[in-house]
Amino acid sequence: MVVVADTCSLVALSRYYSPFDNDNQLSGFLEKNFNSRKLLLLDSIHKECSYIAQGLVFKNLPFLNSDKKLIINTSSLVPPAPQRFSNQLDNNLAVMLEKKKMTEIQYIQAKQEFLETGDAKIIIYALNERNKNSLLVEELYVLTEEKKNQNDGKLFKKLPTICEFFDIKVITLPNYLKLNNINIDWSIPDI
Repeated sequence: MVVVADTCSLVALSRYYSPFDNDNQLSGFLEKNFNSRKLLLLDSIHKECSYIAQGLVFKNLPFLNSDKKLIINTSSLVPPAPQRFSNQLDNNLAVMLEKKKMTEIQYIQAKQEFLETGDAKIIIYALNERNKNSLLVEELYVLTEEKKNQNDGKLFKKLPTICEFFDIKVITLPNYLKLNNINIDWSIPDI
């Protein structure tokens, strides 16, 4: 299993799990998986992590910022069948209610901005990997804490919905940790 992490999953790891990682087992597990390319960090996600939650991800997982070889460059990444992908965005993955509020020029600009986001880069990366079959026996998953509910007023559907549309597997952070036998030892002091 190869897993591409999104921004919200890394923020959740840093916010809700890292504070309880007193013996650095979780951090060590993550660093090992990033180094072995079982867990992937795209440059667009790295960039988003730098300005979301005041860089909390890099405070709690400093190896993600110090080891540049862990970051996958997506600057020249284009979707397979670009015109088809563009049409799918327009017709299947745009939130029509939001799209109708825009002029054509505004929509084109917003779509271009979306294509530079971490979510879009994850989708394009996954589609390319599937097309070139570079993972061989490994299955590619997207690690996300996003829910499918469209409640944020954004132009394009949420990452899990887009993944489902393209038949890309999604895994949540708790399921990923369970699957890898990561246990959190909750100790409650006697009162």
